[in-house]
Amino acid sequence: MEKRSITISKHKTSVSLEPEYWDIIDNISIEKGLSISGVIELIDKEKNGNNLASEIRVYALNYLIKLSKKSLV
Repeated sequence: MEKRSITISKHKTSVSLEPEYWDIIDNISIEKGLSISGVIELIDKEKNGNNLASEIRVYALNYLIKLSKKSLV
């Protein structure tokens, strides 16, 4: 697990994720032209009541699924 400090809506917090998930979030941030905190803030706004780390994992997984579908077309 890798713990990172991030700022969401001017509020500092920390999130622990496996390094592989951080790599995916890094790629998403580059693709969207956002900081990592910016991507996580988007995820946080769409949260469905789960904890933030779980929401990030689901978001990352959905990103990979969409990416794999694009490559199959």
